[in-house]
Amino acid sequence: MNFLTIYNISRKCRKRLEKYAKDFNFPDNLEELCAIASATLFKEFEKHGIKSKIILNPFHCFVKIDDKIVDITASQFGVQYPKILIKKYEKVEDNLWWKEEKSFTSIKRLYNWQYIRKWPNRQLAKIIKEKSYGRI
Repeated sequence: MNFLTIYNISRKCRKRLEKYAKDFNFPDNLEELCAIASATLFKEFEKHGIKSKIILNPFHCFVKIDDKIVDITASQFGVQYPKILIKKYEKVEDNLWWKEEKSFTSIKRLYNWQYIRKWPNRQLAKIIKEKSYGRI
């Protein structure tokens, strides 16, 4: 898997989410957008033939490709984290945020899981459409 391809897709998704956050009054660091960001990233990876899964734990949601974490909302945890985090799972310093408890290979299953557990509507997984927020 090409790191540069993963990074470029992640960067473009992050930019799309930053515009969405501004329009819908989410914080600049994308706090509260981890499920939406993960769903959007997952779909873009799928379009580019990159197999990934969405990981969820009680604190956070992110994408995993093989043994790598790809998180475009890591900045919500402080300035020590970049806007785009791509790291081997075993090398992540703070496994509280990136602990793997539940995984999804479909956005619909993630959405249903969140909905049943009464997540706030504005945080439910969905794909941020490229026509409104930038094409990749």
